[in-house]
Amino acid sequence: RIMEQQMKTYLRFNPSICSINIGDQIIAQSVIEQMKWLFSGNFVIDVSSHQPISWIYYSHVLQNVDLSFVIGSNLLRGKLNSVDRQWDINIFNAKQLGPAVLIGVGWRAYGETPNWYTRQVYQKILSHNYMHSVRDNYTKDMLQKIGFNNVVNTSCATMWGFTPEFCRKIPTTKADTVVTTVTDYNQNLSRDKAMIDCLKANYKKVFLWVQGIGDFQYIKELTDINDICIIEPSLIAFDRILMNTDIDYVGTRLHGGIRALQKGRRTLIVGIDNLAKEKERDFNLPVIDQNEIYQLVERVNQPFDTNIRIPLHEIEEWKAQFRKSL
Repeated sequence: RIMEQQMKTYLRFNPSICSINIGDQIIAQSVIEQMKWLFSGNFVIDVSSHQPISWIYYSHVLQNVDLSFVIGSNLLRGKLNSVDRQWDINIFNAKQLGPAVLIGVGWRAYGETPNWYTRQVYQKILSHNYMHSVRDNYTKDMLQKIGFNNVVNTSCATMWGFTPEFCRKIPTTKADTVVTTVTDYNQNLSRDKAMIDCLKANYKKVFLWVQGIGDFQYIKELTDINDICIIEPSLIAFDRILMNTDIDYVGTRLHGGIRALQKGRRTLIVGIDNLAKEKERDFNLPVIDQNEIYQLVERVNQPFDTNIRIPLHEIEEWKAQFRKSL
């Protein structure tokens, strides 16, 4: 293929670089795997979406980039002039870093209507010619409100493999062992203690995967960890448990649950923010709302099918725009 076309240069804003959340690695790996037919054979530059890019770098090194891509995660928000922003772009470098195309990106939180500054930044950096892929209808609606009608809801790329055939292979009944997660940046002692207590009482063995930098300290505040098997904070270690153990996943980390689903494990995600709630609403992801944590005992013991609805048509529509240029 390289011999038949000119090699292109792509920039990827990669949330897994310099991240304190291993869930970003799950997102990045999934995008790269799903899009390897496009990236393979071309020159790809990965930069951190969390860190600022120096003027010297983007004005010299990135001058010859053909197209930029923004990999997943909840990078979009309504107030980019805030110090707390996960995609570290600004009104001065936005035009030079674009045009950028979104791949399964989401809106950070409910209720953050874009201000004037944010609208200007997104108008400068996001492509107006290519179709953007977002992870849910809420994100699509927010972008449309600021003038982007070239948006399609594909779900997150981590879920693109959850076809009906794949979902039918996921167990419907409870295993004897469970792996859980907690979320260091969204702590609720009563909710999370209820979850851990339920899992200890209803499974013979409980594992906990440390997905975020503060998760281990938090679980020690929640419960006695002497009867919990701690999985080290690496994706390799998590994958090893998922692939080699008959195990369920029940936890508050969305992408920990999605990784368990990718490995064919029965999964129930405790929805603690708009990420899981929107995915449940749009795609029937197996989620129990945090306000219904009292139902967890019944949910884990009751058989259930995994019937995720993936927007296959929208995914193919979004991919097709790049196949035309191959």
